[in-house]
Amino acid sequence: MSTPSSPGPAAPPPPVRGDLQALIDRANGEQDPVLCNLRITLAHRLLAGRLREVTGADAGANFHSWAVWGSKKAGVTVRQEDLDAALSNATRVSGIAGALVGAPVAAVVTTAFRLAPLGSIAGVGLLVAGALLGAFAGALVGRAIARWSRRRASDLVLAGNRLVLDDIGRQTARFVETFRPGERIDDARLEAFLDGLTPGAPELGGQDLLRDAFRLYARAANATEPRDRHEACYFANCLAILNEHVKLQPYIVGAMPFIIQRCVTKRMLTFGVGPRELAVAVDVPPLDGHVAPPTLATLSDPRLLEFLDGPGGWRRRPDSPVDSRARNWTRLRDRMGYIVHLFRCFHLDASVVAPPYDDAQVRAIERGAVPAGRL
Repeated sequence: MSTPSSPGPAAPPPPVRGDLQALIDRANGEQDPVLCNLRITLAHRLLAGRLREVTGADAGANFHSWAVWGSKKAGVTVRQEDLDAALSNATRVSGIAGALVGAPVAAVVTTAFRLAPLGSIAGVGLLVAGALLGAFAGALVGRAIARWSRRRASDLVLAGNRLVLDDIGRQTARFVETFRPGERIDDARLEAFLDGLTPGAPELGGQDLLRDAFRLYARAANATEPRDRHEACYFANCLAILNEHVKLQPYIVGAMPFIIQRCVTKRMLTFGVGPRELAVAVDVPPLDGHVAPPTLATLSDPRLLEFLDGPGGWRRRPDSPVDSRARNWTRLRDRMGYIVHLFRCFHLDASVVAPPYDDAQVRAIERGAVPAGRL
């Protein structure tokens, strides 16, 4: 993925309160795949800002702050901008695999039909010919698989893009239209809001994890100390992203054929966060030498610590991003192991809340046109 250009300071004009559900309808209902992704990205941007108004301007990143960059990365696949890289990697890997198969097949054929002694010049020539033929055939097959998989990935990634906005975006819209910035959220009103979420585990279509996440966003809104607000938001972000990644699991697996999952993870899964470029196959880098901002350096919520480090917890190493890298992005444990460190380290970094597009690009998207320039 290319490094994002320096964005301008503007965001799309915010709709009046009460119009957020219509905004989501418009984004998800867009029929042009490229424009649909761009509208979804801007919808997350707006929801992120509205949620920060409720949780506090100093609350740091929320789920939608991160969803902006996830959606922006999804756009690379929707537009098939990663096709050239996929073809190159597929040609290289499949060609090598074909050569490794072709050489021993040639040896078996040469021996079975007594075409030449294997140690002779003629025998070696046949082995080389078999390896070259295998490499050529493997490369052709690899390129065909890459083209097919990128087309399929484009459809699946956009479907997942829509799912995320529909699932959590609508609940965030309800949340920010129920609770006003600066007001204390009382238990009775919070419970009434939470009653609107679908009960059940995310793998069954439920929103129990989102219910816990919005409890934490409410806790952040009521917090009087930055440390408490940041920890509540960080935990909420982790629960919300887990909810989405459980539901996205079949889309992610479907978009990455088994034979290239590790290769794609290692070579192609880079993403931008503002002007920063990161790669999931590399450990989450410390930010200015620190693995977490001061307010998140020591975590105190017992449920959060259990979530991260208890039995079945998501961190490989407590309080260390060492070995946080993903080996295979189709595995939920690999994704979450990377994300929980990323979210903590960058929680207060300005790049996470930066606008994804410049002013001219935003205006083009708002009037229904795909902008010129790098997206």
